[in-house]
Amino acid sequence: MDFSIKGTTKGVEWDRGEEIKSLYEALKSLKDKRKRRGIRYPLAVALVMMVVAKLSGQDEVRGIAEWVKWRARLFVESLACRHQTTPSHTTFSRILNEAVDIVELEGVVSDYLQARHEGAEKIAIDGKTLRGTIEAGRSQGQHLLSAYGTDSGLVMGQIAVGQKENEISAAPQLLATLEWQGRVVTGDAMFAQHQLSAQIVEAGGAYVWVVKDNQPTLRTAIERLFRPEKCLKAHSQLLTDFQTASSLDKAHGRLERRTLTASCLLNDFAAWEGIGQVFKIERRVTHLKTGKSSCQIDYGITSLSPIQAPPDRLLDLVRSHWRIENTRHLPARCLFA
Repeated sequence: MDFSIKGTTKGVEWDRGEEIKSLYEALKSLKDKRKRRGIRYPLAVALVMMVVAKLSGQDEVRGIAEWVKWRARLFVESLACRHQTTPSHTTFSRILNEAVDIVELEGVVSDYLQARHEGAEKIAIDGKTLRGTIEAGRSQGQHLLSAYGTDSGLVMGQIAVGQKENEISAAPQLLATLEWQGRVVTGDAMFAQHQLSAQIVEAGGAYVWVVKDNQPTLRTAIERLFRPEKCLKAHSQLLTDFQTASSLDKAHGRLERRTLTASCLLNDFAAWEGIGQVFKIERRVTHLKTGKSSCQIDYGITSLSPIQAPPDRLLDLVRSHWRIENTRHLPARCLFA
């Protein structure tokens, strides 16, 4: 078994005790909400252990406790701990739920991780409910809206979504905390909103949104644009500017072909802030064992021009967002997103 500390995320390596010390110094500014009597592990020490374990791929509180236990010597020596043992999973859970202010933790760890991973070009916004935060007698726990660097998987920014809020109302606050110059944000259909699009463009960034029935006028226009044209006899098809790119992947016993077609023909007609192109994505999946296939079609909009984002780059941006939605992220604010 490998007992070293080594991150699994691009741009982040946890190979030296000095890096643990620097994270510890950043976390020392957080206020411990526990009563002083009976505290065995200082707040910053416990949080360092949890963050580093999460950065190394641990997703469950029991797994975090076990991972830290096997690396106790490195933490004890790096942080000059009084105790040779490490916290149990119940202690970690109690600290996470009761000892630390989530907003403060968000700011400290997010700033620290961003400083270690500068210049992420692609950012995906996505919401998650935190594990271990559903209190007895309640059906819903703490929900966070996060901005992830799609290359690194690291959280670039994060805010809590209030009980009487939703992700759409919280998104402008999250976007306002980030530097957007030269960056591209991706999001699912929920975030295809006029206000968010304008906010990103005004800040010097670009957006790529999936468009569904929450924007019926726009979706209908895009669908009609890419619908096969029926030509009458003696009439030729209308000229288009369609550009296409495809990808083919084979995994898990199936073959998946994705084809993206982009166009600028709606730029002068769709009343949308910063529109540069619209696109259609067709995903055709064939199960190799049975030969059965299925097809799914999605539509989208982006502020990127064809020069900035030809179809192959657009396809990569959308696929990056799908990957971040389907993986365990490395959140800056809390450890169980």
